Amino acid sequence: MTKGARDLLRLDRRELMAALGVALFAGPGCGRQPETPLPRLKGRAWVQGVYELHAQRYLDVQMGAETSSHGAYRVLAQKGVTALDGLQSREVPFHMRVDAASSRVQIERTVPERLTFTADMSVADRERATEAYHAARQHLHTDYYEIHRLDWAMSTLLGQLLAIHSAMEQAEIEQFKIVRDLAGLRGGGATPYQLPERVTRDDYVEVLVLLLARLEQDRARLASIEASIATVGLTARSTDAGSGSLTKNLHKVMLSVIHDAEATTPTPARFPASTKQARVAAGRELASQIEASTAYQEWKRAEDARALESAGMLFEAIDAVTHLPTSALFRTVIGIWRGEGDYLTYLQVLARIVPGGGRLAGVVRTGIDTSKRARDVIARAQGARERLKRGDWDRALESELAGRANAVLNTRTAFARKRIERQVTFFSEEKELGEVASAVAASPLMTQSMPPVPPPPAPPR
Repeated sequence: MTKGARDLLRLDRRELMAALGVALFAGPGCGRQPETPLPRLKGRAWVQGVYELHAQRYLDVQMGAETSSHGAYRVLAQKGVTALDGLQSREVPFHMRVDAASSRVQIERTVPERLTFTADMSVADRERATEAYHAARQHLHTDYYEIHRLDWAMSTLLGQLLAIHSAMEQAEIEQFKIVRDLAGLRGGGATPYQLPERVTRDDYVEVLVLLLARLEQDRARLASIEASIATVGLTARSTDAGSGSLTKNLHKVMLSVIHDAEATTPTPARFPASTKQARVAAGRELASQIEASTAYQEWKRAEDARALESAGMLFEAIDAVTHLPTSALFRTVIGIWRGEGDYLTYLQVLARIVPGGGRLAGVVRTGIDTSKRARDVIARAQGARERLKRGDWDRALESELAGRANAVLNTRTAFARKRIERQVTFFSEEKELGEVASAVAASPLMTQSMPPVPPPPAPPR
């Protein structure tokens, strides 16, 4: 721990809470002189303490997002995949939908109150309908609790997706504010408040530049977490009536997410004393790039026009994110969660979002390739469908898929077979299902306990 951090810990609780609400940076247009943050610190202790104070904010967002999302992944791995298997086997269509009003995910399905036959049903059709009806009624209460657990896990992921996006957009705004303040200081402008004893203008500029580089690191890591959550969410949704894909796809995707998370660690909030020169150089180069960017110029014009009070405050209220339109990338991510279209199309969109180089990126590419191969085989086999009975068609299609597609699809139930043309898959061979299951069993997804899930309301009678 640095001396600045130790001094920061010695601040009393009241002063620390006040410091969190005080701006480090205040640009032109402020109605009053902002107070100096951490005024009890002097010299290098202030430089280090202020850096660590603000660096910790985005680090907390990252750590909170990973903790919450990984808890939801464990719920999906330990209970969710089995629950989705069960829901598919009931032969009752279910949909995983995003409720825009409540920002929650809900599984919707309608279990028939009575068994109904239609005139065009064969004896075999009636037997299947009878079996499905009794299975759905038999597991009604069990499914109620399983659905509640799934809803909680998916809603937790959606909540983190929204929080991460807000943090990413806020970080971009803070970068713009830092660049504006650096330009003002370069032009001879005064610092926004009186600097503490033994702190120079150059020290202040150093903090600005270091935090600019730090924010870029934080945004990149948050983007990786966002892409991981979006991919897990899409994979879970692809099991519903819109596609009927393999529930085991979730295992493979979450395994890659856990692997990528373990391969990287968030940058500590400590002042980068040993790498300071390199970080300063990176920050200055980044400042030049941002200052020349169209996005920054548009933001600065809008800010100048608004002449907002406290326009340069760091970590101001969350409505700061409204200064920029919601990113096209985030609209795409939310569209994937809310969409009712083809999941393969969404997977192709995700391939452009997931950062390259990690295991998740490779799994997404595999999913696209195997799903395309399977669909090509299914399309070629369609010509035989009209000439064969349904049972013969199912067997013929399975044979075609096994022999030509090099892709494993969900053909276990009538629910899945009806949707085979819309499925996505991340598996090329049957043996890989067992290999992934073994890897998941040995991973933190299964070896660590699930977080507590709030109990559901009493089930309907």
